Amino acid sequence: MNELVYFVNNNGTMKISQDEPDGVVTVHTFHGFRDYSETRDDLKIPPGNMVMLMNYYKFVKENDIQNDFINPNGKNYE
Repeated sequence: MNELVYFVNNNGTMKISQDEPDGVVTVHTFHGFRDYSETRDDLKIPPGNMVMLMNYYKFVKENDIQNDFINPNGKNYE
């Protein structure tokens, strides 16, 4: 299993994992730094949607499009 772990706001932890290439991506959000307890609120992202999310992020950043989540200070509006 491949994992990315981030410490996020409110002392939380986010773990993004994938069991196999081109498999579902699972996002676990925990409520404390280094707290990796299981949760039933895991987010499952299909591989095709994950690719679209990355392409969307790249598009917004490269074109400096204003987006409240990705690029709040962007100069262009779409």
